[in-house]
Amino acid sequence: MVDLLVEKGSGEVIFRPGGVAGSAQITATIGNLTTTAVIEVLPGAPSSVRRPSLPKQVAVIDQPVTVALEIRVADRFGNPVADGTEVELAASDGDLIILDTMTENGMILANLKLTAGDVSPVSLRAAVPHSPAQVEADLTLQSHHLWLPLVTR
Repeated sequence: MVDLLVEKGSGEVIFRPGGVAGSAQITATIGNLTTTAVIEVLPGAPSSVRRPSLPKQVAVIDQPVTVALEIRVADRFGNPVADGTEVELAASDGDLIILDTMTENGMILANLKLTAGDVSPVSLRAAVPHSPAQVEADLTLQSHHLWLPLVTR
């Protein structure tokens, strides 16, 4: 929304961007005169961390299983937060391999390597420091061991 106030040959434009981050082009026309400006609207402070998409269960046989984690952080309007926003990740068990602790396009990527000895459920936590933006999720493990039948004669 743009408000225009003209007084004594001068003009003042007040721009209210709403909730969408990105480029905004503003064009003002008075009589035959037209001017255009582009304003970059930045995302707001972190407000939410989306729960990562997780399988209902992970079957861990005799080899480790790696689960890819994609965690999205957004402002109050759902815009991805600014690149470089710090996110802390933790897991109650397994080997959490954090690829980067700073967001890129509002995302953090990590891998969780699980073995048959890990305790189920594995609790995951993602949080933005000094912010209410955080999420917790549990991942249920189904451990299997391959057993050969015992035959006696």
